[in-house]
Amino acid sequence: MEFYVSRGGQEFGPYSEGQVRELLVDGSLTSEDLAWHEGAQGWSPLTSFPEFVLDSTETIQFVLEADESISHPIEEPLKLVDANINGPTNGSEEFVVTEAKLSPKNNTNQAEKSAATAPPKPSEIKLEKNVTPSGKKADENGQRATGFLERINANAAALIAFFTIVLVCVSGWQGYLSKESLDESRTALKTTQRAFVYPTDPGLVPLPVGGLKVVFKWKNCGNTPTNGFGSYLNFQPQANALPPEFKYPDLDSQAKPITGRGSVEQFYVPSQSVVNGVTFDIPSDVVQQLQNNTIHYYIWGWAEYNDFFEGTPKHRIEFCYELLLGPTSPNGQIIFQMNPFGPHNSQYDIR
Repeated sequence: MEFYVSRGGQEFGPYSEGQVRELLVDGSLTSEDLAWHEGAQGWSPLTSFPEFVLDSTETIQFVLEADESISHPIEEPLKLVDANINGPTNGSEEFVVTEAKLSPKNNTNQAEKSAATAPPKPSEIKLEKNVTPSGKKADENGQRATGFLERINANAAALIAFFTIVLVCVSGWQGYLSKESLDESRTALKTTQRAFVYPTDPGLVPLPVGGLKVVFKWKNCGNTPTNGFGSYLNFQPQANALPPEFKYPDLDSQAKPITGRGSVEQFYVPSQSVVNGVTFDIPSDVVQQLQNNTIHYYIWGWAEYNDFFEGTPKHRIEFCYELLLGPTSPNGQIIFQMNPFGPHNSQYDIR
């Protein structure tokens, strides 16, 4: 059976029954020390255990072995006063040892044997608390709880890391979708709010000397004004209709084609408005021929403008109209039409 010893609130052991008896004999343990073994109800003094009540023989052996200077037979009786024997004493009992032969060699061998077999003293052993079975069980439970908490912490850390990665991915995807949505919104805004400019019906004003003044007009049906609007206008009577291979060149004041770019008229066209552009005169004889349908009269040209939105391309308009004049009414009004003519009618972006 193994015993645990308690002294001053500290627990030591386990020790075998023989080790406890030897520690009692050599004085390392006292009767005031407490002991416990598996199955015991609690801690009790050492003297309450029958196994550790020393008899007189063990006490005498301790007295003899304690003094190595004895090297001769004991000739006189030994009186033991208050010896730790089994039972009470009154201090007057005598115990006689008739023969005792001790020699240095035997004492030395006995001492060496005792030193080799004796357990360490409690003061010489590095001990740990809670070494009783109940303490061991508590320690094991504590270790299990600690391991369980560590596993919980590790799993929690892994879950936090996982959800952090998921959150980062979701945030990145949401950011990407937000950017795409923002870009689409900007594109839609630019598309729906940009300026849309095109030629509209001109104004015809009769001249006092005969003929007509033509006022070419531009209409912006968009929700924003133009930015840097410029146009070039050409007009010319023709005896015959323009051929399909006609190049629609820019003409100078002498009706001759211009190499390169002609002088551009600059305008500002507000949103939802109509502005006057280039004006030109049609002589009275040409007006008469137009009313008689003996000639053709063509107006062609182009215009370029930007929106007020940054990063948008420049817009270009190309057009060609044939002017048709009807008879003059009694009140001086002339009925006319502006009909698109040929392939030179388009609108596109310059990038």
